[in-house]
Amino acid sequence: MSDWFATAGGERTRRASDAWWALGALVLVAVGGVVARANGVAGWERTVFRGVHDLPGAFSWLFVPVMLLGTLGGVAAVVVVAGSARRYPLAVCAGAAGFVGYLAADLAKQLTERGRPADLLTGVALRGSVPHGFGYPSGHVTVAAAMATAAAPYLPRAGRFLAWVAVGIVAVGRMFAGAHFPLDVLGGLALGAAVGLFVTFVAGRPAVPGPARRGPASRAPRPPL
Repeated sequence: MSDWFATAGGERTRRASDAWWALGALVLVAVGGVVARANGVAGWERTVFRGVHDLPGAFSWLFVPVMLLGTLGGVAAVVVVAGSARRYPLAVCAGAAGFVGYLAADLAKQLTERGRPADLLTGVALRGSVPHGFGYPSGHVTVAAAMATAAAPYLPRAGRFLAWVAVGIVAVGRMFAGAHFPLDVLGGLALGAAVGLFVTFVAGRPAVPGPARRGPASRAPRPPL
């Protein structure tokens, strides 16, 4: 796999820190799952959830379309767009991370067995598609965070910023939609980061940053006057 990446996207390098950060993120997911399973819904979660969920319904125009990034359809769209731009390593890494994130979130939900807001609170309005199954961690947030993390080595600073803004919108949108509690969202962020870092470790990072990511020191010297 790394040989293919070296052919398609130049020299690669692996960082042990990616693996260690992925392991640390998985520990956070596990701790969050224990808390979610044992304590039900904490007071701070109720407060944050109500504050976001009770926003005016007019915000649906922002949250609903962006939340699609956390679905398998969103994964396919990212792969198609990156592939059309001939950014093949980006397409493969983001696609693999999104798909693995989807499966990992489903497994974590089965292990945690935490209900969704409508199961544990009253007065929850469901916006968009009706969620089903368990709530921790958020699958949408896991998928979006996994793709953003795996895509980061191939994006300029502005691209990374926009990718994580989209992840943030997905996270807030899942609470707005009545599908998840704050801890579900945080667990999805941690799990997505773990998956994305694992994919990055396996595939390797570009050894030489692209022109869009180089700082002023890496610019070509000006010709003498």
